[in-house]
Amino acid sequence: MRAGLTRGISWTASVSIIRAIIQLIQLMLLTQLLDNTIFAAFVVLQSFFIIASVPTEFGLGTLIVVRQRRSATLLRNIVALQLIVATLIGLLLLLVGQSVFGYFSAQLSGVHFVLSVILLLLMTLAHVPFSQLQRDLKWKDIAVSELLWSSITFSAIGVALAYSPSLTGVLIGMAVGHTARLWVLYRYVYHYHGAILFPSWHITPRTIKYLAYFGAFRTGAMFVNQLASHLDVFIIGRFLGAEALALYGAAKALMMRVSVFVSGLTSRICLPLLSKQKQREPLQRLYIIMLCSVAALVLPLFAVIGSNAELVCVLLFGESYRSASMLLQILCGVFALRMLVNVGGQVIMSRAAVKASFWWNLTLLPISAIVYIVAAQHTLVELVYSMFALQGTILFAHTWLMLGGIAKLNPFRVVFIQFALLVVFAGLCASIYTGVALLALPPEQQLVAHIAIWGLVFGAVALYVKRHFNRVRRSHA
Repeated sequence: MRAGLTRGISWTASVSIIRAIIQLIQLMLLTQLLDNTIFAAFVVLQSFFIIASVPTEFGLGTLIVVRQRRSATLLRNIVALQLIVATLIGLLLLLVGQSVFGYFSAQLSGVHFVLSVILLLLMTLAHVPFSQLQRDLKWKDIAVSELLWSSITFSAIGVALAYSPSLTGVLIGMAVGHTARLWVLYRYVYHYHGAILFPSWHITPRTIKYLAYFGAFRTGAMFVNQLASHLDVFIIGRFLGAEALALYGAAKALMMRVSVFVSGLTSRICLPLLSKQKQREPLQRLYIIMLCSVAALVLPLFAVIGSNAELVCVLLFGESYRSASMLLQILCGVFALRMLVNVGGQVIMSRAAVKASFWWNLTLLPISAIVYIVAAQHTLVELVYSMFALQGTILFAHTWLMLGGIAKLNPFRVVFIQFALLVVFAGLCASIYTGVALLALPPEQQLVAHIAIWGLVFGAVALYVKRHFNRVRRSHA
């Protein structure tokens, strides 16, 4: 089991790194070849896909993974139910999409909406086979399918953009990639189970009640979480226009690539280890080690990006995105705080406090909306500063109310350690940035110097954390 878990983590980590690089190059192509207004429409449409994937999946992927008895009839019913939900969302998109997306400064045509519906259906059909491979612990097959998906999508989008730099070409490229992913997933499922699951439209009321009971609450929590994560995109598009949304969307997309990679690894590693801790002190000690580990990984990376934000924006997105450098610097701070909150979220999930997480996210949604809307009445920079202030408040409140109240950790000690981490990190940032600036190097050499120095910092902290982590693991062996 341990060898299988190790191989799974290795395959997942390796493919995640490769996918992140492919997606970063793809982001470079999109920002440099698409007009700002077209890219802004793509940002809004991408947020829609992420949010819409929650009700179409309906939380039933988890049911497939955790269910011990493998019922082919139930799986066919799940496919049918997910397709029904996706079709309803697609019809709604065709009917009111023009006016709704136009409200958020996204100018889309009927062709775009038709392609979006096709994409939504392709994404929906992949939910069940993907969950089947997860249930069977086929980490290598999942990794291969994800890698092929990213590679084919990148190639198809590149060909489409070379032929015609338009949103239609991008959506066609995405559809080709999702079709290839779907084919690979079903090939793997057929190989292991000898059959392809077609939807079964004969769904009994008892089955509907069972699936609804399992999926409704989890879907609500995931939907609120995704809506809160992408609320900024819709508010910026509505109040500040397409140009501002393009600048912000490029900077946020870069930070999302980094944070999704890190959070994906931490969720696979942190949650199983935290779930095994039944006592308060071991749980708190392990949380602190993981907090320091995540900080050692993401804070140097964000420091390199933030310290060289202008050069990063020009190199990745082109000269027209130079003004996004300040947004990128502030977002480095926002996502650094968000990653610290995510580690605490793993502690809450390890306590099986799903309802508490749901009400926490539901409470944050209107608060975030009010803060963003008020800040959007001024400038984009002020809105991003308000996000930073709000995220700092969320970190403190989450530590005090959730970690202290739900997980029963010592909030004074945890807050002190979080504060110490941020102070040390800020001091290192100021010292390294000032020292490199005094060398009067060209921007490209400054970037190399920052990478080298922060790489040494990361290595030293990683060795220290690894020693303490091994000590904790031996004590609980």
